Amino acid sequence: MLGLGAPLVSFSLISSAPLTAALRLRAGHSQAAALAEEFQQNGAVVLRGFLSPSLLEKCRKVYDDALNQPVRRGAQVKYPDGTLYNPAIGHRTDDEAVLDMVNEVPFASTLAELWGSESVWFFDHELWWKRHGDSDNGRSAERSDTPFHQDSLAVPFRGLHVGLFWICFQPIPKENCLQVVKGSHRGPVYQLAPGTIFGMDPDEPMVPESVQPVMPMTEDERAHWEYCAWDLEPGDVVVVHPGTIHGSAPVSASCPERHTLVLRFVGDDCWFSKGAVYIRETREILQKAFLPSLHNDKGEYIYDKELRPGDHFSSFLSPQSLLLGPGVTAR
Repeated sequence: MLGLGAPLVSFSLISSAPLTAALRLRAGHSQAAALAEEFQQNGAVVLRGFLSPSLLEKCRKVYDDALNQPVRRGAQVKYPDGTLYNPAIGHRTDDEAVLDMVNEVPFASTLAELWGSESVWFFDHELWWKRHGDSDNGRSAERSDTPFHQDSLAVPFRGLHVGLFWICFQPIPKENCLQVVKGSHRGPVYQLAPGTIFGMDPDEPMVPESVQPVMPMTEDERAHWEYCAWDLEPGDVVVVHPGTIHGSAPVSASCPERHTLVLRFVGDDCWFSKGAVYIRETREILQKAFLPSLHNDKGEYIYDKELRPGDHFSSFLSPQSLLLGPGVTAR
C-alpha cells in the first residue's frame, strides 16, 4: 500500500477573488508565493476550484470531441470490448478548438507565476479513460492503474519550466487519484521496471542499468519516497512537472470510471533533449506506449531535422502555440 502524503496548498486559500482568475503573486510573503514554492519543491500542486462550471464544460467538450475524432498521430489503446482507455495522444497545437480553449482558461498565466517564466507555450494534449475491471498495459483485468514512470523518459525536452494540467471530470477520491513522488523531478530519470509496459520483457530491463537506472519497485526501495495525492472535485486541477515520478491509482467499484484530460505546456527554461527514446532497444516500445505522436508515419522522430540537443524547445512549436510572452497577453 502506498504511503500517500497530505494534499498540498489549496488554490482556494490564496484569495477570495473568483477562482477562475489567474494566480496572482504579490510582493512579499504570501500564500500564492508559498504555492509556487510548493510546486517548485515538490513538482506537483492541487488548485482547488480552478475551473468554473463553464470553463470545465469547455474542457469537457475538447475531451469529448477528441474522443470522436480519428487520431492523426497517436496511440489508441483498447479495452477488451473495443472501447478506448487511452484514445488519443497527439501534438495538437494546430487544433483551433483546443487552442481556443487553452487561450480562454488561465493556464498560461498560472504556469508563468508558478514557474517564474515570462513565456508559456502549449505543447499537446492527451486523453485517458479508465474503467473498473478492465486491464491496463496488458496486465490483469483487476488492474487499471498506470505504473510509476517519468514522462522525461519519452518527451523530447528537459527544463524547470515544463508542466501539465491533470483534469478529471468526476469526483475522484485520493485512493483513485494521480500519485506523485515529491521532489522526484529534481532526481534521476529512471527507465521503467521490466514488464511494466507493452512488449517489455518481464525479467530484463530495456537497457543495461549502467546506461540508465531502473525504477525502484519494492516497498523497501521506495521507503524514502513521500507521495502526494488528493481528493478531487470537478473544477479542481492538479499541476505536475512531467519529470516527477508519477502514476495513477486504479479505479474501483466505488470510483468506476475516470475521464482525464492532460494538457502539456513549456516555458522559458525548456530545452530539446533526445533522451531515452534514442536508445535503440527502447524506441519501438516507447512508440507504442508513450507519445507516439513524436514520430511520423514512417517511424522517424519528427524533431530530428528541426532541433539539436540544447536548442530551445519553443523553436519547434508553431507561432500560435505561444500563449504568453513578449507582445502576447494571456487571459
